[in-house]
Amino acid sequence: MSNTAKTLAIARNIAMQTARNRTEYKPTMLVSTAANMQSLRPGQWIVTDMGQRGQYLGTTAAGTTVIRWQQRETFAKVDAKANKPLRQFAKVYGSK
Repeated sequence: MSNTAKTLAIARNIAMQTARNRTEYKPTMLVSTAANMQSLRPGQWIVTDMGQRGQYLGTTAAGTTVIRWQQRETFAKVDAKANKPLRQFAKVYGSK
């Protein structure tokens, strides 16, 4: 299986997981550059073309993109706890 096929399979799997309640979640976005992140909202799940998965938490006024990268397959309580300080960092430095 090629790298692109693996990435698409991961994105499809995540999209299926988040599609359970469409009013609360948006499908995972496939991003390859920081320019693709202009339309993302904080909390949006992303996957890169290399298969790395994370949660976009904002972009600071200086242009720093804040992402919490997911280490395991499932979202755990420790991941939720890690989001708060990173999101606060993004807000303090100019993210909306």
